Amino acid sequence: MAGNSLLGVVLPLRMETADYPVALTGAVMAAYYLGLALGGLRAKRVILRIGHIRAFSIFAAMTAAVCLAYGFCGRRSHGQRCAWSTVSASPA
Repeated sequence: MAGNSLLGVVLPLRMETADYPVALTGAVMAAYYLGLALGGLRAKRVILRIGHIRAFSIFAAMTAAVCLAYGFCGRRSHGQRCAWSTVSASPA
């Protein structure tokens, strides 16, 4: 519960310090909570199919991965957008 509340506070503040437009910050936070609501509606199928313990493990891992991915996105110098987009777009 504390992690979810912390993410809801830190993410908009981090986006503001990175000079993202306020409308984009609002859209990202709205999409986060829309995904939370839709995920709650769809989770029943997953829980019934694989069991509550495995489902919790998968959901926790996905949440951790998304939260860690926030650190890779941000405005970088010289027009770079995200860390993984510059790695995959590097010439061979």
